[in-house]
Amino acid sequence: MTPERCVDEAMAWTASCHGIKNLCDVYTTRVMEECLKPLELTTYCGQLTEIETIARFGQQECLARGVRRAVSANSCSSAYKAIGEACADKGRGAHQGKSVMP
Repeated sequence: MTPERCVDEAMAWTASCHGIKNLCDVYTTRVMEECLKPLELTTYCGQLTEIETIARFGQQECLARGVRRAVSANSCSSAYKAIGEACADKGRGAHQGKSVMP
């Protein structure tokens, strides 16, 4: 499993969620946290060398995935936010000691 695969899984889970949209979006982050927890992120986080605008972290990746609709965009941005926070929490890569949120 890789962080990108976790994003795939989280977005698929959100797409199949039949609950209230806001709750589904919130749980995307939880799905990501659980998926990322067992992963060794040193190399992945170390490759995140330049995130100049932290608020936009994952934006290009979501666009590359073809995410355009609000529902998918929310789950995708939440998924990448979780990756950034996991890197920050583990004190690795460009996020060392920094939060991904502005």
